Amino acid sequence: MLDRVTPGRWASAQNPDIVVLNVTKLTFLGAARTVTGSKYLLEHGGKRVLFDCGLFQGLKDLRLRNWADFPVPPRSLDAVVLTHAHLDHVGYLPRLTAQGYKGRIFCTPGTKDLCQLVIGERIVTYNRREQKILDEAAVVEKFGIHPESIPDYLALVGDTADGVPGLPGWGAKSAATVLARYPRLELIPADPAKWEVSVRSADKLAATLREHVEEAFLYRELTTLRLDVPIAETLDDLEWRGVPAEIFEAFCRGVGLDPEAIRVHRWAD
Repeated sequence: MLDRVTPGRWASAQNPDIVVLNVTKLTFLGAARTVTGSKYLLEHGGKRVLFDCGLFQGLKDLRLRNWADFPVPPRSLDAVVLTHAHLDHVGYLPRLTAQGYKGRIFCTPGTKDLCQLVIGERIVTYNRREQKILDEAAVVEKFGIHPESIPDYLALVGDTADGVPGLPGWGAKSAATVLARYPRLELIPADPAKWEVSVRSADKLAATLREHVEEAFLYRELTTLRLDVPIAETLDDLEWRGVPAEIFEAFCRGVGLDPEAIRVHRWAD
């Protein structure tokens, strides 16, 4: 708690981890006196919004903080806003939901791939440029399909951002129409006469899918955000231990930089 802090000024004397801005309170629940575990609780007008929900990384005493109960009741949060997808900004989300958070989670759609993560009105994306929220209903309105079909959609139409060419002849409209009825590639009948939707050039599209079905499955795999990737390393193995001097100096020489002129905060042992 704060003791008579002047609004708009840093409360360093009373609590260095809290800033009060008029009637708004900002509490640093992570990334204070360390650069990991980013969690910023913004309270205003009776509402609580958590910006980022990251894991603490690095030294053991920091990592142990990941197992502590969340400082405020998770159910008291009105929303979670994610600035980006680094582990030290989003990695604590499973713990937060396990402790009772049931609200919405906002993130920005860097690519269409993220739409496959949208769940109802709870996990949504936010387009900063257009200032629009994309929930599951909005995904359906925009693409004509549900989030779980986004990888199949990208496999058919392609995704230039990820270098996925898609299949010849398949466009956004035809892919959306077919996938709205058959949400996965393997559910699409090989015989277009059995399609229960009307699509222009259906015979040609079906033939293309038959001829390139292996490529389509590969493209779908490449555009699917995996949640089950096995990781053999422990957090200790992944701990950053500093910059390797020889590799760093070789890199600097290769790009024409003077390694002596670059400040390195920590060298690897």
